[in-house]
Parts: sequence; structure tokens; C-alpha cells
Amino acid sequence: MSTDYSWLICHPSKRDEKILQPLFEEAVKSAILLPQSQAVLQQWQQNPDHLFQDWKTETGCDTYNHFVLAFVIESIQKLWHSLATPEGKNGFHFSPDNCTDILSVNRCSIGAILAYGLGPQGFAQLPGFMGNIF
Repeated sequence: MSTDYSWLICHPSKRDEKILQPLFEEAVKSAILLPQSQAVLQQWQQNPDHLFQDWKTETGCDTYNHFVLAFVIESIQKLWHSLATPEGKNGFHFSPDNCTDILSVNRCSIGAILAYGLGPQGFAQLPGFMGNIF
């Protein structure tokens, strides 16, 4: 069994931005990185080229899983799910009128893919929190 991770590419109107900004700020304020995620991100920052060299071992698999899950933040996931319903939140919901695309990847979070591809220094320059860019 595996999980699919998604990013929704959204172009909100100015009105929508006024609705989304406080919701997103609240989600970021309550965002928590688990200790395992903090540890693996520190390992990645210190030695990005060798983080997954032992990925076929049990320890390497755990490292990979913690890296992937570090970019799946519960408070931001809850916000995403509330906006993905027809009811939405505070008068906004994702729709074909404000969303242009959805990226879906099997078994690896898109934030982890982007972070690993850019490297620690490049990823640190992106706006947003842990790959959840608004």
C-alpha cells in the first residue's frame, strides 16, 4: 500500500488572497515538525549527497520515510482538506476557476522531491513553510 501526495496550483483573486492569508498564517503558526523529521532534515542539510546512500537497509528506509513525511505538515494538510471541499472555508474553496493544475506523486511528497532536487541552500530560499508554498 502506498500514498499519493499532491500539490494544487492555485491562482487566487485579490479577494481570495485576503481570505487565504490569515488561514495559511494560522496553519503555519500551529505547524509542528516531529523530532524524527527535524533530525533527518538536519542530516540532509549537513550532508545532502549521502542522506540516502543506505536506503535499502532498514535504517535507510526509516531515514527516507522521515524525510518524505517532514514535508507533510498536519495543520497545513487540514487547511488543504477544508479548502478542497465544496463548502470550503470562509467563503473560499478550490475550484476550476482558481486552480490550474494538480501535481500528484506516488510514494514521495512533492515537497521532499523539490527539496532534494534544489538542495538545502536552494530550498531554504523558497517562500512558504516546508514546501507548502502560497
